[in-house]
Amino acid sequence: MNYRKKAYFLFLIFSLLLVCFNFLAYGVGVIYDRTKTDYECQPVRINWEGAKQSVEVINNSSRFELINRLQNIYSLGAIYTDGTSVILVGSLQANAVINLMSLDIETEKLNWSVCETEPMLLDKNHVYVGYTDLGGAFVTTYDVESGMKVWQAKVDNQGTSDIEITPIGLLITTNDHGRKRYYLLDENNGQQIRSFSDQYSLNEFFTQNGQNIFQLTGQGIASSGTHNWETELHELPYSTTMKATSRSDIVLVDIKDRFISQIFALDSSTGTILWQTERNIKSNLAEEDGVVYFLTEDALLVAADLRTGTSLGHVLFSPGLKEMDDFDFVNAHPQVAVNDGVVVVYFDSARQLFAFSFSLER
Repeated sequence: MNYRKKAYFLFLIFSLLLVCFNFLAYGVGVIYDRTKTDYECQPVRINWEGAKQSVEVINNSSRFELINRLQNIYSLGAIYTDGTSVILVGSLQANAVINLMSLDIETEKLNWSVCETEPMLLDKNHVYVGYTDLGGAFVTTYDVESGMKVWQAKVDNQGTSDIEITPIGLLITTNDHGRKRYYLLDENNGQQIRSFSDQYSLNEFFTQNGQNIFQLTGQGIASSGTHNWETELHELPYSTTMKATSRSDIVLVDIKDRFISQIFALDSSTGTILWQTERNIKSNLAEEDGVVYFLTEDALLVAADLRTGTSLGHVLFSPGLKEMDDFDFVNAHPQVAVNDGVVVVYFDSARQLFAFSFSLER
């Protein structure tokens, strides 16, 4: 009987030691992960539902010409175009693996696909993806034509929350329980140029012309550097963003709440408000060559002059977003992108993507 008690007691001790060993091994693994400098994507499947309602083009001004309409496309977030293809993180079939992919606009053929499940950002030649795991925050860069990896860099031990392209590098934001830190990287090789912290309640800021840093405050926007000013707009929701434009003399502020948003265009030297929209903008902002594009809640795609806000062209879709069956104003995020005169509009609720060519010469 004593032998059985001893054996049972030794078994309990052994089990306890095994649990402690596994716990310590996990802790060491986490510490080890935080020292690694590379990241491996883990495949993710999303079983998305098909569209309940389709969108049609009702009319468009002569400066817009329809190139193609693509259907049954699921995107996790922002979409981009290089002028011939659309780049997104998503899938073309329900319950398929989510990938970063390039899809030819005219032929609808897949150019390339790589395992990435996080939001990305595109410039003329590269696709940038920011993500985090137990090892910290990483940025990976892919060639936009081939999908080949160009470089990968570890930024911080905390999560990446935003990537902004500026004239002097990539601006990366990391978040440690509300404490923001910013890293400026060389977009060609991922080398760190500088790092700094933000003291404003809203954390978006960027350098648009290499001289001025624009920051969102709780009530408006401030500029420091060559030109120092602060312009009060009104109390800004946390989701408010700024956008660098092709003209260094203009800054765009997109004030968002849960449902719709409003655009302000400001002179970057003085902070003077040049123009503003009503609070009926539903999409993001896309800008190229002094023309800014956005989609209203009435499903009207507008091309506006960046300096004056004057409409330069439009495309009217039907139904309007407010008229769609079961349209979710809180969670639906239609997207607009432009590159080399090709404007892409994605309706996430309809799983549809429209591509147009835009020209001021028509």
